[in-house]
Amino acid sequence: MSADWTSVDRGFGLAITACGVVQCFFGHRLLKLSVGLSCFFGTFALAQIVCRLFDLTQGVTIAAGLACGAVSVWAVHRVYRAGVFCIGAAAGFVLTHILTGFKQGLPLWLIFGGVPLISGGLALALEGTVLALSTSVAGGGLIAVGLHLLRVGTSDLKQLTVVEIGVACALAGFGFYKQKK
Repeated sequence: MSADWTSVDRGFGLAITACGVVQCFFGHRLLKLSVGLSCFFGTFALAQIVCRLFDLTQGVTIAAGLACGAVSVWAVHRVYRAGVFCIGAAAGFVLTHILTGFKQGLPLWLIFGGVPLISGGLALALEGTVLALSTSVAGGGLIAVGLHLLRVGTSDLKQLTVVEIGVACALAGFGFYKQKK
């Protein structure tokens, strides 16, 4: 990774950490905000990954991320059930990565399709409990990833430590407890 991405990754880490706190502890109660944050940062991150794959400049990458994030927030708030599905799918995506330790070689259909589809479907079927669980898991994961970006300054998530993964799991459990209380 080039050094010029470090400040962007650290800034993104700060934003992800803040959104993770909101989602982890208030996600179910502030559902519209939580859905908006999840969709915005999820599509922003996806656009960033795609732009980096094509070696596009920082400006293009950030602009594409912002545009994709804004469009996803608009679309999801138009269709509430899609937002509920996206929250569940995001939690499944984050949980898959945390549990597998970001290992290479996992089938892409499992990471991007299987687990997110199942967890998104569960979020639709068992809306209240699963939304509290999904937002706390996704928020805990976002906090861990955001703190990792702040600490390391690169988006190489293969360097996540056992402590960071443990923090994500502990925050998810505590966030679920606080949301269901």
